[in-house]
Amino acid sequence: GFLMAWAIGAQDVSNALGTCVGSKAITIPQAIVIGGVFEFLGSLMGGDVAHTISKGMVHSKAIESNVELYVLLMFCTLLGTFCWLAFATYFSLPVSTTHSLVGSILGLGVVTYPVEDLNTFTLMRILTSWVTSPLLGFVISYAIFFVIHRRILTRPQPEREAVRYLPLFYGFTLGILTLFMCLAGPVAFRTNLLNAGAVCLTVCVTVAGLVHMRLMRASEGGTPKATSSALQSIKLGPITDNPLTKKECNEDSTEEDTRTTNAEAHFSGLMILTACVVAFAHGSNDISNAIGPFSVIMEASLDGHISANKPIPKWV
Repeated sequence: GFLMAWAIGAQDVSNALGTCVGSKAITIPQAIVIGGVFEFLGSLMGGDVAHTISKGMVHSKAIESNVELYVLLMFCTLLGTFCWLAFATYFSLPVSTTHSLVGSILGLGVVTYPVEDLNTFTLMRILTSWVTSPLLGFVISYAIFFVIHRRILTRPQPEREAVRYLPLFYGFTLGILTLFMCLAGPVAFRTNLLNAGAVCLTVCVTVAGLVHMRLMRASEGGTPKATSSALQSIKLGPITDNPLTKKECNEDSTEEDTRTTNAEAHFSGLMILTACVVAFAHGSNDISNAIGPFSVIMEASLDGHISANKPIPKWV
């Protein structure tokens, strides 16, 4: 279980922070610290997914009828998936830990149990998510890129447009995090979809308004120099050492290139914020790939049986 958790950290942390490191917004040591903190915080909310991984893909009657066989299945799943992830990480191959683990459970489950003992509904939900997740990720990412490209970067004054739209992006990002917390966070925070949507909208409007007021207050009349300083004042990292804020001047550089680069640089702080949100969400979801099977083995060892409804201890 610990080796599996290590392999997940070595492989999947790049999903959240690879863009920030690649664009030089943060350094690798900073990415390790950010990833460690937010992945850990997110892992405290991963009980539901861990329960699906550990006990949701095989019917409880089949599990309880032969605990030793199910424990062996989970152990082989952990070991096999760890070996594959270690191999892929060593050769710098980006692979999905969830695909690897669920594929292992599914393959061993088909070999070990009759088909009627498998929870086909849960398995179909998981397999469907493998198709819909990249498609939805593509559509949403393209929509955001389209807005930034068309409404900011291709405008005659992209930095001024960044002042207009940046508060909306901050509000949207923190609003989505709030919605996630209300629907899948700690039990004390959870509420129904209608209330969660209302809280999300409130956070979006409040954050956007606060960022907008700070920009307007610091801009001191809206001059380009003051506006740039206002934008930099809400960044999450040092400006002077961030290559995103520097324009390499050469003979082919134009004033338009410089304006576009400066506008892009204003999103470095937002990039770090979204990376924190992704790391938090990743910790709440993919840590279950390690603690799900491990919790089954631990429960069987301590209690001598596996209960379908027993929650996973938070210390795990």
